[in-house]
Amino acid sequence: MGMVVYYVVPGGLAALLFASLILKPRCKINLTLLYLSITVFVYGTELFLRLPSPGIFRPRSYKDLYVLLTSVDRTTRGEKRILANLAAQFGVDVDTRDRLEVIADFRKRGTQAVPAIHPAWFLRQGEETVTVKSPISIGGVELQPLGGIANKVTVLCNENGPWVTYQSDKYGFHNPPGIWRSSPLEIAAVGDSFTQGHCASSDKNFVALIRQQYPATLNLAMGGNGPLLELATIKEYLRAAKPNVVLWFYYEGNDLTDLQIEKRSKLLRRYLGEDFSQGLLGRQDDIDRALTNQIAKREVDNQIKRGETISKLVDAITLPTLRQKLGLVYGVNAQERADFEGPIMHDFLEILLKAKTIVDAWRGILYFVYLPSWSSYAQSPHFSETLAIKKRAEVLYIVSSSGIPVIDVYPAFQAQSDPLSLFPFRQFGHYNEKGHRLVAREVLRKLSVATDPAL
Repeated sequence: MGMVVYYVVPGGLAALLFASLILKPRCKINLTLLYLSITVFVYGTELFLRLPSPGIFRPRSYKDLYVLLTSVDRTTRGEKRILANLAAQFGVDVDTRDRLEVIADFRKRGTQAVPAIHPAWFLRQGEETVTVKSPISIGGVELQPLGGIANKVTVLCNENGPWVTYQSDKYGFHNPPGIWRSSPLEIAAVGDSFTQGHCASSDKNFVALIRQQYPATLNLAMGGNGPLLELATIKEYLRAAKPNVVLWFYYEGNDLTDLQIEKRSKLLRRYLGEDFSQGLLGRQDDIDRALTNQIAKREVDNQIKRGETISKLVDAITLPTLRQKLGLVYGVNAQERADFEGPIMHDFLEILLKAKTIVDAWRGILYFVYLPSWSSYAQSPHFSETLAIKKRAEVLYIVSSSGIPVIDVYPAFQAQSDPLSLFPFRQFGHYNEKGHRLVAREVLRKLSVATDPAL
């Protein structure tokens, strides 16, 4: 079917168009009008599905509420009113402000808030090229940050109703004040947005809940991180801290695809060597200035909004929403599929072994925590995650054979009568507070039976 839709049909239409050159003028005009009508109908349907207006779109369900909530940075005033009315209908406390409005309100009160900025974004700016490179350089030398801006109120995300904000620590991570002075550190967590705390309040994400039992718990996760960025984080920030336990949180939905981008960074690949370091612990002032400049480039309100609108229209040319509705999403990038069949798994194993060697060197224990995704339980999984999820058995085999203890959260989610209830409004996204509690419970249960005397 994919071959027919993507190759045979376009080829056939092209042949018909060339053949129509020999038709009489009246037939050419009729054929042109037919093609034009079909084109207008198809793209009109795509725009109707992608850009609902208050006059047409009448949300009635939790799903509709979630769609508006997670696109609040791009919604119109009319759509925000719909969001507010729908939230009231379902008795949900929803903050209808967009990110820039939240930041502006903080600044009016004298607090210099900043939007969350994730190091992985810099790699994705060049992800269509063979190699990727951070746009940040200091003294002519490329710099890849691993944390955020230090000591700032950071506006993170909103998937459950209220905006999640936090005061960043001295290296820009999501931690309570003074955590770096804890000695010894009991636990350190690395991972992506799920581990950073999207989108549960700062005292209710699963790392914070683990911290309730083990107060000296450090969170070094950042949204978008994959295995190579996490290895870099361990080398830069944990060698001096030497926590008793390092929790490596692996998200099945995209960690391997993230690695496909990360491994194209020459700078990040250097972390696989023995002694490479950017010396980030002593460069936070430089990092803060560089990230502040990056944010300033993104903070021209009208230009950002216009850019997003144009981007939507350009993206609509490929009819992604209509194709998804019709079940005509086909295949994956050939190189991506080839990588998943071999090279990416080899890279993944090399990174894990390197991380284990580093943690073993200070007599710590590296745990691998497997985090399930919404797509594993939904009737219509996100296509982009399907290939990664199929690697579950191979990932767990690689980890176990490497001598790294595994904490698999998947069975605990599967055991729930309604696993989708662990996600915001039962839709694709990060865990809600119930999901975060379940992850924390599973991790704490495994740690409680560990042989490490510190635990």
